[in-house]
Amino acid sequence: MSLFRTFCSAGRCRDIGSTHPRTGLYIQRRSGVTRGASISTVRTGVDGYGPLQGVRVIEVGNFIAGPFAGTLLAYYGAEVIKIEPPGGDQIRTFRDVDENGTGWWWRSIGRNKKSVVLDLKKKGAQDIVLQLCTGADVLLENFRPGKLESWNLGPLDVKKINEDIVYTRVSGYGQTGPYAPRPGFAS
Repeated sequence: MSLFRTFCSAGRCRDIGSTHPRTGLYIQRRSGVTRGASISTVRTGVDGYGPLQGVRVIEVGNFIAGPFAGTLLAYYGAEVIKIEPPGGDQIRTFRDVDENGTGWWWRSIGRNKKSVVLDLKKKGAQDIVLQLCTGADVLLENFRPGKLESWNLGPLDVKKINEDIVYTRVSGYGQTGPYAPRPGFAS
């Protein structure tokens, strides 16, 4: 499997994206897309409107807390580029799914974003994230403490290539303390 590919609903890839102007990478627009049509009729940040217009967010996380924070930023006009693992974010198939196999939670949390699939365990994928961070304003993550550091994507690594980036962490029990290594979704 390649380090980089586009991703679409229920694991089917379609050519409905575009080449990113700064990085030259192929990025697929995430607007609750199914069969090439958006289910969202509300004009939100995905069209570049709102107080966060011009802010670029790299979202490296999965399931609910981190992606929900990214969705809120996108609602207000930020360009959110979501990094998904091969197979997609777990929320894509969480609980009830529609006729296409896409979870209703994904319809809410995944909209208004662009999406890139990367296997962050591989050096080439880590390099792509760092390349995306060079032109980003915010990196948003919600892994267990120390996980991104093990992939060479921790705050010190990212700040070496973009000292102005806001590195944001969402976790159930914080970054330090006795419960920090526990998984948690109550953030």
